[in-house]
Amino acid sequence: MSVAERHHWLDFINWYHDSLTDFTAMVARTARRHFPESRLMLPVGNGDESLVGGCDLTALVKACKESGVDMRSTHGGYLPVPQNLSSMLRRLAARRTTTG
Repeated sequence: MSVAERHHWLDFINWYHDSLTDFTAMVARTARRHFPESRLMLPVGNGDESLVGGCDLTALVKACKESGVDMRSTHGGYLPVPQNLSSMLRRLAARRTTTG
């Protein structure tokens, strides 16, 4: 693979990851607009939550925070991230603290 081909491939991967996060953020904003008083929750945990599959947890935590949407792991419980710090959700909580 040439340098130019590799560059194009990496641009595509970057677009792919960003588009999944952008779509999720748009859905969260839309849901919040239509259900302003409801508890909304984004379940994450597509098997291994790997970035290879487009799961950028740091960006998703930020998008959820901006929309007032809770996150929960499909591998953990049904409580919001702050109440599950000592459980399997610690990996999400660590990303939450880095995004403010």
